[in-house]
Amino acid sequence: MTKTRSSARWANRRLKQRRLVRFGGAAVVLLTLVAVMLVAFPVRTFFYQRDRAQFHVETRLIHILLESHLNQLIEIAAQLSSRTVIRNDMLELREGRMSAAAYFESASPRLEDALVASPEALGVLRLDLEGKVVASAGLAEAIPTRVHLDLDTPRILPMPGSSSSVGSLPEAVIVTHPVVHPQHGALGHDVLLLSFGTARAALDAAMQGTYPTEVRVQMPATRGEGSHSEVGGMEHHSYQLPSGLELVVGRASGYVYGNSNRQLSLIIAVILVAGAALSFASLWMLGLVHERSVAENAELADLVEEQTAQLRELLRERELLIHEVHHRIKNDMSVTRSLLTLQRLHAESSEVQASLAEAESRLGVMAEIYEHLYRQSDVGQVFVRPVLERLLPTVVSSHPSTGSLAVGKPDTIDISVADVQLERDAAIPLSIIANELVINALKYSAQERQAEIRVELYLEPYPTEARTAPAQMLVLRVSDNGPGLPAQVVQGDLGFGLEMARSLAEQSGGGLELPAEAGSSSITVRLKV
Repeated sequence: MTKTRSSARWANRRLKQRRLVRFGGAAVVLLTLVAVMLVAFPVRTFFYQRDRAQFHVETRLIHILLESHLNQLIEIAAQLSSRTVIRNDMLELREGRMSAAAYFESASPRLEDALVASPEALGVLRLDLEGKVVASAGLAEAIPTRVHLDLDTPRILPMPGSSSSVGSLPEAVIVTHPVVHPQHGALGHDVLLLSFGTARAALDAAMQGTYPTEVRVQMPATRGEGSHSEVGGMEHHSYQLPSGLELVVGRASGYVYGNSNRQLSLIIAVILVAGAALSFASLWMLGLVHERSVAENAELADLVEEQTAQLRELLRERELLIHEVHHRIKNDMSVTRSLLTLQRLHAESSEVQASLAEAESRLGVMAEIYEHLYRQSDVGQVFVRPVLERLLPTVVSSHPSTGSLAVGKPDTIDISVADVQLERDAAIPLSIIANELVINALKYSAQERQAEIRVELYLEPYPTEARTAPAQMLVLRVSDNGPGLPAQVVQGDLGFGLEMARSLAEQSGGGLELPAEAGSSSITVRLKV
């Protein structure tokens, strides 16, 4: 009975799932159709307007390209005429003082040389004011003898009978340029046959991958600048060119609509296919995602717990190892310090005893630092105040000069230290520097009265306008009530202790500052933190 009820329950669940799939599929299909209806017309309009705007940009670029080449041809014609014309010869020819044959023999070689220097120039005719040929060079026979000439303005005429791969763009053009004498006016004109191949090649390259386009150069101009028209199923844009020429760029009007319809059909097909695939794939993935997520979460929880336990064990072993290393170093320093103490007690020379005492004090500093590190739970960070408050009074009390004053009063030290926490690598050199500065203060303090030493440690802004790390500097200042530093020390003759303090300060990115004049008893050290 229980098995039958369970089977019926699972059958009902499967039936509900099938209904859900059917309903979801129908909903997705309906939403897809609505999306197609909402997208179709705006997209078609957008594509049509985009294609027309793109065609306008392309025609404008073609206009700029051809206009630039035509202006270059006019410049070539002007340069060729200016290089080959000898105005006095033309004047003598006009006045009858030189024969036509003599001028032809004189001018033709210059024209031939000019054609060689100008690859675009195919031929040239030089005419007098009556239109007679007085000199020629190159393909002059290809130039019609009857052309409309303007003695005041250079003209560009399409070459009759020429054709092009880009429509009716000519293979060559005729450029007329007047020959003018500065004092005597017009003497004649040059008729040049110039190649339009460079413009055609550039236009062919520019039109690769664009719409099917018809390019035509005609004369005279019949339309206004930038005019647009549709005639005979063709859409035309017209632009004015130099010398009264007109550029007409056209394409089939139906191409725009056909291209927009093809793009719209492709988008609709993609939407329909994507909607159908999404409707079935999403419903099928719902069940798989839930099952996989449960299994993956359980596996991930086990993995995290295992790795956490491993990291805790590694951290415990690391802390034990670091503490053991510090303990061994402290013991080695204690043994070395004891040996130095025994050696000092048995030394007969006072200088040797002083040197051994200084070395013993420096080892004591290192031992105190490692002792403090050993007792702190965080071995990577050190609080400076407890270290200095424990270290520096010991330095004062153990110094050989302390307690030997005539007044019978011990030296005192006043410690004013900010609550600064430093890395271990920064705390060690700071403690050594403080030890050396206090020893130096005791060394040069007054012998007839009690030495009063003041130690200050604080933070100050980094002295630069650029707020880059480090943003602060650590300042250590040690002063006393003694007569001050000797002149040789102020001038740079530092002892071993001050030299070591300066070296450690420079390694930390700071420096040691001595008083400007002898007699001052204050030394400042700045360190980057």
